[in-house]
Amino acid sequence: DNNQNLQMGLDDGSEDDLFPGALDVPWLTPGTLPSSAGYYETTEVSLGPFVRENSGVTFDVFDTFDPFSIHLDFEVLNNSSPLDIRVNSLAQDFENLSCTLTLGGEAGGEFPGGLQSVIFDLQFNGDQWTPVDPLVFTPPVDPVPGSNTVFLFDLIADGFALPREIKPWVWNTDPSIFDFTDEQWVPWLEIFPDGVQHTQWHLWDSAPFLTEDSQPVLACTGSSHQTSEDWPNVQYGNSSRTALVSPALNPDIQYIQMIHAQEVEFLKAGTVMDGGLALWEYADGTVIPAEPVDGWQNLILPGSNNSLGGLNTVADSLMILHDNQQPQWRCDLYRLPQDSLQPVKLRLEFASNSLWRAKGWFIASMEVFTQEQSSAFPVLWQDDHESCTKGFYWQYPQPSSNFSNPVVEYFDAREGVFVSLPNQENRVASCGQGWLMPGDFILDELSPSGLTRHQLRVVADGPKGKVASRSIVVYPDGGAEPVAYLQRPFPNPSHGGVKFLAVIPTEEQITLGIYDLRGHRIDKKLIYGGTQQIFWDGTDTSGRRVASGTYYLKLEGSDFSSMHKVVLLK
Repeated sequence: DNNQNLQMGLDDGSEDDLFPGALDVPWLTPGTLPSSAGYYETTEVSLGPFVRENSGVTFDVFDTFDPFSIHLDFEVLNNSSPLDIRVNSLAQDFENLSCTLTLGGEAGGEFPGGLQSVIFDLQFNGDQWTPVDPLVFTPPVDPVPGSNTVFLFDLIADGFALPREIKPWVWNTDPSIFDFTDEQWVPWLEIFPDGVQHTQWHLWDSAPFLTEDSQPVLACTGSSHQTSEDWPNVQYGNSSRTALVSPALNPDIQYIQMIHAQEVEFLKAGTVMDGGLALWEYADGTVIPAEPVDGWQNLILPGSNNSLGGLNTVADSLMILHDNQQPQWRCDLYRLPQDSLQPVKLRLEFASNSLWRAKGWFIASMEVFTQEQSSAFPVLWQDDHESCTKGFYWQYPQPSSNFSNPVVEYFDAREGVFVSLPNQENRVASCGQGWLMPGDFILDELSPSGLTRHQLRVVADGPKGKVASRSIVVYPDGGAEPVAYLQRPFPNPSHGGVKFLAVIPTEEQITLGIYDLRGHRIDKKLIYGGTQQIFWDGTDTSGRRVASGTYYLKLEGSDFSSMHKVVLLK
């Protein structure tokens, strides 16, 4: 029954734990619940269908992921039009396919005759299965933006029931859900989990504008700063927590790109006392962090007396203001959960402790993508390429045509700030789909510094103002991160999770393994090239909290490894 009572010691098993059992569960595969997935990676084993016999049950064993694994494409078309349903078999072929389709969700809708459930047959058209007869669906009248109708597909292939396919359809009739510059934009729901309203979200839509194109921004700062008239002398409130929740998102959205800036109380490198983060909120109330595609930047100190303590954040310690008093923005990209069986909302949370405070969180724009994206603002140190020399390479955030006037900066360790590389006028050239500054020129300009490695980034002009990329590490010999580096985890020992900096060669894909004292790997993560702040929350690959004790974090590449010991306490 997948309720884990046996695992948690709540009972000694029940009738519902059997196959097919009282719940009539016909299959056990890596894609069902419960599943035959392994602890550390998926298996290729499937059992079923389970058929009751006088002496017990019979079933077949398959060495494929799922003998009846299918991919179901589904789209709601115009009012009172046939549903666009397409089914592709991913493994074993079958001869007959039928379906019971049931409606659920808050918004509703109906089939002809006011029915909420229909049974229909599908036919094979050479490469996919489609309904034999058009299946007309009438959507709800004037659905509330963000409400949803859930379509429950119970497919039967050659007489055997396949795992239920759940397809939520979100009714978003308001195209400006992410465009708060639109006059028709409706503010999202604001929640105060701790009941304190010292910090609030505001729409700053009047001068002085924080953006180059003089467009509104979302500002999370002190409750008294309803407009930008006090800018830049603004602060968020102490001991506050606020959340801004979007309507449910359309299921075709894969990524959300955010141009934003955040200034909070700083403790030390990699650790802040206050901060904001993005999360995904499901219809059943479950909330999970939305990890940036390029990784986190900081950790909110677990002991900071902050209700978000122990969580990762993209908060910065200091907001750079340019001559026009506009912030220097950053770009982050968030990938929506791809396996969600229910509508997802974007939740923006910000919380502070009881002492120092800074400006807060300011969002200049949010843009959605329905196609695959690899990085918010890709940067790397590139070796000689077919059409380009070795050097510092970057691609602008999408849409890239909106960016210009790049300036490469290096980190001045003595001053603790990024400064412009001298004499770089007319040094940038196009390279493939991006841009490049020659490596020989950069290294010649930096050679007098005497540093053993340099941090580089690029700042460019965009519609909202100057946007900075993340930094990469380059060595005086022209190499980029010749070895992987794993910073000592902090805090250690820890009552929660631990955070650490990982510097990975740009072209590498590294495995971070987490091992117990017996050498058993209890979790693993794939880490891509670049400099990333990584957080391990003290759980195994199944999300279960591990016991108190000593564990090892091991960074493993093709020809190197780095390892540190951590101690978890109750």
